[in-house]
This record gives sequence, structure tokens and C-alpha cells, in this order.
Amino acid sequence: MFSRFRKKNKTAVEDTEQVVVSSVTPKQEAPKEYLKGTKISYHPELIDQFKKDHRELLEIFTDVVTASKDGDMERVPVLLIEFKRRIIGHLLQENVQLYVYLKYLFVDDAANRELAKTMQKEMAAIGKVLFEFIVRFTDENVNYDQAFQQELEGIGAVLVERIKLEEENLYSLYVHPSELT
Repeated sequence: MFSRFRKKNKTAVEDTEQVVVSSVTPKQEAPKEYLKGTKISYHPELIDQFKKDHRELLEIFTDVVTASKDGDMERVPVLLIEFKRRIIGHLLQENVQLYVYLKYLFVDDAANRELAKTMQKEMAAIGKVLFEFIVRFTDENVNYDQAFQQELEGIGAVLVERIKLEEENLYSLYVHPSELT
């Protein structure tokens, strides 16, 4: 009497398993298309990642400003070191995956190539000033005086302006090569 019941259940389970197995297909990714002369390819999620990085960097920087204004000077160097760690990764990725990509993408477009080159040089200069600031103000015997506050505010203003410039102008140049034709 129960043998008939077991057989039906077994068949139902086997059928279900077959459906599940047959409905699962491996994810097929399109082959990467490298820019001529490089091993650099377009990444559709890159700009969103950069914008996310910007929000996180500004949040950490704001925390530095807040800690400084609140007199929490033990927290300031910790936050500056975290900011430095995060911005190094962002700048390295931006340098290769954005600036170098744009240089090769616009090999035949002097104006856009020059814009990317200029912005890359500017970002390198901003990064240098920022890193020197962080080294100075993460030293053990540092004095977080009025000059520190003014320099911190100045760096913050430059960062906000730079992020705005990148997000409103530069990032729109980052397109798949097929979009240029």
C-alpha cells in the first residue's frame, strides 16, 4: 500500500530536481574588449564605484573635521590614516582604469585626450599635497592649531570641488568604445 505512495513521491522529487538542474545555466559574460594597444577594458560599474568612493571619502574627511572641531585630537590622526588608506586605492584605480583608459579611448580626439591628461596631472598634484598634509598631521608631536584648521578646510574645499568636476564632467567621457562610433 505504501509502495505506491513512495514511488509517486520519488518520481515527483526526481522531476523537481530535473527542472531545477535544467533551469540553472552558467552565467555567460561577454568577452572583454580591450582598447587597442592595452589590456584595459571598459567596466560598466566603474563610475558608480568611483562615486561611491567619493561619498565614503567625503564622509571620512567630514569626520576628521568634526573630530577636530570637537577637540577629539586623538581621533584626528586615526581618521587621517584611514582617509589616506582609502584614497590611495581610489587614486590608483582611477589612474589606470579611468585616465589611462581615456588616453587610449581618445587617441584620435586631441581635445578629450588633453582634458583627461590635464585632469590626471591635477589629481596627482592634489594627491601629493594631500599626502604631505596627512604625513605632517599624523606625526606624534603634532599641534592641531588654527593653521591646521585652515589647511584642513582648504583641502576639504579642493576635494569637494574636484569631486564635483570629475562627476559632472570627466566621468561622462568614460564610455564603451562602441559608443564612439
